[in-house]
Amino acid sequence: MKIQIIATTVLTTALGLTACNNTHNQDTQVATTESVVNTDNSKNSLDWAGYYFSPVPCTTCDGVITSIMLNENGTYEMTQERNGEEASVNKGTIEWSADGSSIVLNKQKYQVAENRLVRLDDDGNQIDDKSSHDHVLVKSELEQSPDINDGYHLYQYNDESGQSYNVIFNTAEVPPKVVIESTHKSTDADKIMYELPQVEAWAKGAVYANEDESVTLTSQRNTAVLSIAGKERKLNRVQ
Repeated sequence: MKIQIIATTVLTTALGLTACNNTHNQDTQVATTESVVNTDNSKNSLDWAGYYFSPVPCTTCDGVITSIMLNENGTYEMTQERNGEEASVNKGTIEWSADGSSIVLNKQKYQVAENRLVRLDDDGNQIDDKSSHDHVLVKSELEQSPDINDGYHLYQYNDESGQSYNVIFNTAEVPPKVVIESTHKSTDADKIMYELPQVEAWAKGAVYANEDESVTLTSQRNTAVLSIAGKERKLNRVQ
């Protein structure tokens, strides 16, 4: 009788320990799964590879125009030009931060955001001044940055839905032209890329349109209206 009681006690204890171990393993598995789920960052969740450029010359850093090519193989090429001087080119390997949110290129830190790079200070903080747009590079499908000194003017606009557009005015040609491209394309249907000649101009604005006027851009100082097949999008220039 004693032997039977002892055996039953040992079996019950063993089953209890097994259940505790299973519960512990399940908790560990859940914690591990949650840890994996919460590891999304700029490096592994954004389409960061591509070409970036300064929409305008940097007014707080002697008019430097910066363009950067980030390659999928982890390398980069940075081109910087100041006041028409010969451009300097730096090539190297992209250094990612431990949390995958920022990179270091040529000893310069950038936050990697959707379709843009934001220059950071030496401590990894955003540069807080009145010319914040000086420190933002926008992503473009262009292969190289147009020469600002040859009559090109580059700006970024947002519409009411938050869609961003690179708008490049070329005043060097006759008639002047504008290139418009959307910078956020969730599907091919969202893709916009137009080159429109100027058809009308006045002191503070101009109209650009394709041949059948199915696509037009009316620009006036810091605002513009983009019309595609009769559907208008009001754009505001990013300051």
